[in-house]
Amino acid sequence: MITSDNSQCRVYIDMTNLSLVGSHVAAVAKGLAPSLEIANTYNVFDFFWRLDIRALLSLVTWSGRRRATRIVAFGSTTGYDLGFWRVVQEAGMEAVTVRRKPGHREKGVDLLMGMEADRDAENWLRAGDEITIVAGDADYVPLIQRVRARGISVRLCFWTSAASALKAAASTFVCLDPHLHRLTLPAYTQRR
Repeated sequence: MITSDNSQCRVYIDMTNLSLVGSHVAAVAKGLAPSLEIANTYNVFDFFWRLDIRALLSLVTWSGRRRATRIVAFGSTTGYDLGFWRVVQEAGMEAVTVRRKPGHREKGVDLLMGMEADRDAENWLRAGDEITIVAGDADYVPLIQRVRARGISVRLCFWTSAASALKAAASTFVCLDPHLHRLTLPAYTQRR
């Protein structure tokens, strides 16, 4: 949906990065680690934390008076998580996944997301439009600089642990930490 002033806002989400760091933030909130730095360093997770995708969308798809015209979620899949990616698509997002073997690290997702955002900025967006990046890696700094050089603003949404250079490169930063409760999927209740 394009707003009345025809400006566009597109959203690109590094789903793996968002979920992984979110489980660290949840671990700190539960008292499993004294700080996010400790949780990241020693891989302390809240293994029961799950991202509420619909809550995430309501938080990141509106920017001022603009609603996102395209939302793309990026991540890796082992084939055993097809239900998660189905939920992503049912929520209204495009899903771009890279296949990986169970137990192996994700490769290429940052590059794919950066290429897609850059291609959209070059071909479809113009000065005054906006992109929202939901990621925390400093790998996205060159993308943000390139997009901003075209007069397109970049809103960064991520946990407080987002790379300092990334926060500095973005037009605005929205910290997700205060929204942890809202972004947490309620636990399933066991049926009897």
